[in-house]
Amino acid sequence: MKKFKVKIRTLTPLWTGDVEGKSEKLKLTGIIGSLRWWFEALVRGMGYYACDSTSDNKCKVEIKKPEDIGKIHEKICPVCFIFGATGWKSRFSVNLENDSLQKPYNGKVVVKINDSRGWHYEAGLMGEATLVFQYDEFYLKEDLKFSEVFPSILKILLYLIQEHGMLGAKTSMGYGVVKFKLNESDFTIAESDWENFKKYLNLFDKNFKKEVRNLPNLKDMFFIKLKINDNFDNILENIKSFYRLQDGIVEGDIDKWKDSGWLITSPVVRKTIRREIKSKFNSNNDLRHFLMGKVKGKNSTFSSIQVSHVYTTNKNLEFRIYGWLPDKQPLKDKVQNILNLLSQLFNDVPWREKLPSQIQQGICWQDRNLKLLNSCENIQNLFLQEGENQ
Repeated sequence: MKKFKVKIRTLTPLWTGDVEGKSEKLKLTGIIGSLRWWFEALVRGMGYYACDSTSDNKCKVEIKKPEDIGKIHEKICPVCFIFGATGWKSRFSVNLENDSLQKPYNGKVVVKINDSRGWHYEAGLMGEATLVFQYDEFYLKEDLKFSEVFPSILKILLYLIQEHGMLGAKTSMGYGVVKFKLNESDFTIAESDWENFKKYLNLFDKNFKKEVRNLPNLKDMFFIKLKINDNFDNILENIKSFYRLQDGIVEGDIDKWKDSGWLITSPVVRKTIRREIKSKFNSNNDLRHFLMGKVKGKNSTFSSIQVSHVYTTNKNLEFRIYGWLPDKQPLKDKVQNILNLLSQLFNDVPWREKLPSQIQQGICWQDRNLKLLNSCENIQNLFLQEGENQ
């Protein structure tokens, strides 16, 4: 059994809820679920099939004799091969070491902008921990060991989340911006890592397709970062009026957030984006709910546009926005209009009064216009160009 240790540090609170809807401790099942979601999107973006692991059409295998294992890649998708499926166990496990994650505050913060119903922010977890990935050493084929390619696959996956996405649950509410380190060094992706990833994918047949519903694909996604042109104290003072403190939180608790280098700001940006989308597509509730989500008890829906809180990185303040915009219902034939609307928002920065910001060089930003990854850069450049610039 081989080991791969990664230190994780939170830049905004991390949420991995338990059965009671709390996040008192880091739940590794929540981390694995989030890793799987991003890996599915990445594999689909590379042109390979990744099943819907929540549907009846998910991968299932039956191994009756030893030689069936050698042909497993013919019966299962690249994601299920690593993360497991019915009849096939996960090829790795995760344990936790040096866990210093704890709540940044007690109680709950309710953010109310104008007459909105408000966003309810429980603490989540902040701090550092070490994730220990353990994985098997076996041959994928005669001249290729799983232990040779898995570390590269894992590095690519973690780098994607670190640089462009978010980890865990409640990412639409700003949770889950994290930083990873390997052997106390920042992550970079080498050409050899990418070659190992392609060697792994090449084991699987691109023509192996099953019917699958509309699911996240990296090629249908955009990623952008915005830099805050102000200091932490001024930003805090600008947005403090939105906070309603509950369950014993006092104003001094909010002031302590600057020690951790983050602020609850996601609602300020989400409110603006939602308002502009409603104005542009007023009669299309399905489209608006797909883009920004809907909160209604058990009928709550996923938001395809995610907005992080403001966080500190390299002594600068920034936040990130990413989204999945498939040219399928309810977005069919409207994707370019949505991108144009977002481009206008990001150029004009309508939240400037509260969060003065400007666009950083983004992977999907060209000539003052936002583009999907498929039209902007190939997926390899998403990793290697950034890695070379560090």
